[in-house]
Parts: sequence; structure tokens; C-alpha cells
Amino acid sequence: MRFSLSIHEQLEDGRFVVTNCSNDGCQPGPEHTALAVAGAYDIPNGTVFTKLLARRSVTESGTYALETVRDECVSLKIEEIEFFRKIVDVVPNGHHAAVRLIGVGNELVRSWLSSKPGNGFIHLSTDGNET
Repeated sequence: MRFSLSIHEQLEDGRFVVTNCSNDGCQPGPEHTALAVAGAYDIPNGTVFTKLLARRSVTESGTYALETVRDECVSLKIEEIEFFRKIVDVVPNGHHAAVRLIGVGNELVRSWLSSKPGNGFIHLSTDGNET
């Protein structure tokens, strides 16, 4: 299975607001368009994400498309998850949470969030070898 997160913003304490969009058929999209449905998975604390995609939505002649702005290898591990003001063990499927990420790639995420266009977003994914 492959875990996926969309990152929306960074909080003052350094954590990130994310949406768990892990789903067998999930395609990353702008905020709220990649929410998980049937076949979705909770993402456990300690999960390591290995790929970062920075994308933006483009509309031409009424057609919606995604343009990849960055495609990078990272090594970002979830160190802490807060869901409904409680520290929990998973990011529930289809839900928002605040997570603390540690590892290689934090600066890329921060940089993109500070300069992303209104139609831009960041998507993290794992390599698919999780159990």
C-alpha cells in the first residue's frame, strides 16, 4: 500500500496541517479534492515519506489539469500527530491533522509553502512498501 498526504500550511510551532489522501486510486489534487473514500488507509505515526510533489492546478478552455512544479526525493518521518486536539497514533483516512515531520526535505516543504501560488499544493507519498 502507498500512503499519501497533502500539506496545506505550516503552523507557528513548526507542525504541518495535512490531509490523509491515502487510497488505492487516489490522485493528488488541490485541497479537498483528494479526500480518501473506500479503500483508504490510516497513516501511522513513524511513517517515512520518500517523495515530494509540488503541483499547481491549471485551467485552460474549461479543462482542469495538474502541472508538476517539483518532483523531489525526501525522507520525512511523522514524529507526532495531533487530531482533534489529542495526540494520536494515526492520521485517520480522509481527515486533516497537525503533524510534526522530521528528516530531509523539511526545508523544501517550508520553502514551497512560503511561496506557493494560490493554486499550488504539496503532496507527500511513501514508496509503497509499508504494511
